[in-house]
This record gives sequence, structure tokens and C-alpha cells, in this order.
Amino acid sequence: LLPAILEIAAGTGASVAFLGGDAALGPALAAVCTRRWPALEVSGHWAPSSDDLADDDRADALATEIARAAPALLVVGLGKPRQERWLERFATVAGIRVGLAFGASAEFLVGGQTRAPSWVRAARAEWLWRLTHDPKRLARRYLLEGPGEWWRLRNDSSLKAPW
Repeated sequence: LLPAILEIAAGTGASVAFLGGDAALGPALAAVCTRRWPALEVSGHWAPSSDDLADDDRADALATEIARAAPALLVVGLGKPRQERWLERFATVAGIRVGLAFGASAEFLVGGQTRAPSWVRAARAEWLWRLTHDPKRLARRYLLEGPGEWWRLRNDSSLKAPW
């Protein structure tokens, strides 16, 4: 989904910024974006530490810095649920018009993370492939938190889900 959104942003002149990952991700993102979408304006990349995000003063300063860069779209990859919580708390302060919690999508974009083989994706089992490759990080999310989230989504009366 991220490449399609970046293609649209490049075509409409919307600036994009990235929040998350490590400091080395920024130059790699800039290189990939320049090569794939020459018209795309990347207005920044921030790689805060967990301590930066937990400290109210540093977190506020980060949101203010993002507001100064004024991206039309902020791609947030801080991990679940931290990225959703960051957007809920700081999107308005940071002046974000569109904020997307995209996990490791930017890392997939630059090749820092690899996707499952196409046959695994076609079987809709990429989550299982990722779980077997990174069980320590993903087991809680996929096996403990995931079913409850799926159940809440399934039973949300405001959604017309086909399940």
C-alpha cells in the first residue's frame, strides 16, 4: 500500500515525511524515494528512541519539529501500538493532515525487511511467515493480541465486514 500512496503523493505534489526506524533508514528512504518517485517531496525523517517518545518534553519537541516540516502525509512506523498512540496524541500538535500507522513498511520499501515469498502472500499467510522468522517480537502481537482485535473488529456494529 505504501508505494501506491507515495505514487499518488508524487503525482499531486503532497509532501511526505517518515517517523520511525533507526537513523540509517532516513538516507536509504531518501535514495529509494528519489529513484522511484523523482517528483516526491520528502520533508523529513525522524528516528526517536523509546526514551524520546516516553519523555513528555522530548515528545512535544518532536511533534513541534514535525509541524515545522509541514508534511502533508506522515508515515509512522513505531510499532504497534506505539504508532497509533503517537498519532492519537500528537497528530494535531504536529499539524498532520494525514497520518498513517504503517509499521515496518518503510523498512520493507528500502529492503531492510523482506516480504514473504509470493506463494505465502497469495495464501494470505504472510503473518505466519513473519511469525516464524521473528517469534520473540511478533508472538504476543499475533497470537495473544491479534485474535481479540480481530473479534472486536468483527463485532463492531459500525462496520459492514463480510466475515
